[in-house]
Amino acid sequence: MTNALKTLTLGLALGAAALAGCEKTTAEKAKDVGRDAKDVAKDAARDVNDAAKDAGRDANSAAKDAGRKIGDAAQDAKDAIKDAGKAVGDKAKEAADAAKKAFRGPSDTTLDKADKEIAKLETDAKSASGDAKKALDEKVAKAKDLRTKLNAKLKDLGDASSDKWEAMKSDIETLTKDLAKSLGF
Repeated sequence: MTNALKTLTLGLALGAAALAGCEKTTAEKAKDVGRDAKDVAKDAARDVNDAAKDAGRDANSAAKDAGRKIGDAAQDAKDAIKDAGKAVGDKAKEAADAAKKAFRGPSDTTLDKADKEIAKLETDAKSASGDAKKALDEKVAKAKDLRTKLNAKLKDLGDASSDKWEAMKSDIETLTKDLAKSLGF
């Protein structure tokens, strides 16, 4: 055989052997496809797992943000209620102060009249004698006592709470009437 023929025969034999060796059986091909499918499934599962983790982190972050926003809104509402309560309290105090001032008016007028009448009675008592002087001195003493009590109640009225003020009104009205009556006006 010639070299060329030997080379050709050898090449054909090697080619046939290579082709025979490269040929996979159907079972081997099925195994390869199964492995490839497993790899694809693993990759898909990993991708789903990663997506689920990302979604969980996103949901957690959104929940924290929502919680912060709710907390901020609750604080804003609390502050608004506090401010409204303060405003109502301020208005109530102003109204109570105005009512006290209006209530106090007749008593202040009575005190002014009483001061003038007491001064007049003291002058009269200086020039009087006997039972007349004694009666005038008693009248002045009683009027001064009532005046002192009324003035003290009026001072307490300024600082009194609304509950206490309601209870004091009756006492002040009674003292005002008693003082006026003791001096005859």
